[in-house]
Amino acid sequence: MTRSVGTAALLCAALFALGCDKKDDSGSSAGGPSAPKDSATEALQAANAESGGRLFDKSLTKKACELLSPERVGETFGIPAAELRPISAMGCTYRWESKGADEPTRLDARFSIIQVHANAASAKQWFANATKGMSQKEVKDAMAAVTRATKEREEVDTKAKEKTVDLMGGAIGDAAGAGGFQFETVDGVGDEARLALSDGALWVRAGNLTFVISAYHGPPAPKPDLKGVGLQEMAKAALAADREWVKKTLSKRREDASKLVAVLLKALP
Repeated sequence: MTRSVGTAALLCAALFALGCDKKDDSGSSAGGPSAPKDSATEALQAANAESGGRLFDKSLTKKACELLSPERVGETFGIPAAELRPISAMGCTYRWESKGADEPTRLDARFSIIQVHANAASAKQWFANATKGMSQKEVKDAMAAVTRATKEREEVDTKAKEKTVDLMGGAIGDAAGAGGFQFETVDGVGDEARLALSDGALWVRAGNLTFVISAYHGPPAPKPDLKGVGLQEMAKAALAADREWVKKTLSKRREDASKLVAVLLKALP
């Protein structure tokens, strides 16, 4: 893992930790009412119900790619397992694209932020806080605090590293967009599930286990039109285009992530 990736992970982890320090016993969601059930959700009800009240061992946090194996991902999305190569940094990630097809297809799947809590009650409280939602201003304020704290760590000991921390903190703040980080409740997935509207990731609680699943299997995103865009504005334009693509494909991302959750819950020991 590169230093920049490590710094990004540190900032992200710190942001989630800061979010989870916000006490709110109501467990309310900033994303509004529950999303309507669809046929895919209905089909998952029986499999997901198996997780209710279960207590999982902390060793699960080190078994991301064992649980989300190429065989399980391939079977879920109709892709030969031999063509899937897991990336085991900070969870388990798969990236795949069809080759030579008239209509190209890609797969992005990630299993991350896996935590085993002391009991189901503490997991429920953590989940409520982590998915409470933050406005754009709250995200920027939180990232400013996280950035200051990160720069005080012993390993951030050069100007170059401090600059990387500043850049990553600003990038996460910008990634929130005008709506900040908001969530929408998804029924019938695990004991609790909420969809992050900013990136289509599904946050899930099953007993004392919490994790995040993101998945998209479909046409690749169109390349953003950056003609006439200055060098300094390219990153913002690309980020805005990515947000629009996520918004357009949000329903598909919810469906694909829900499928993977059902597969994972069946695989849990």
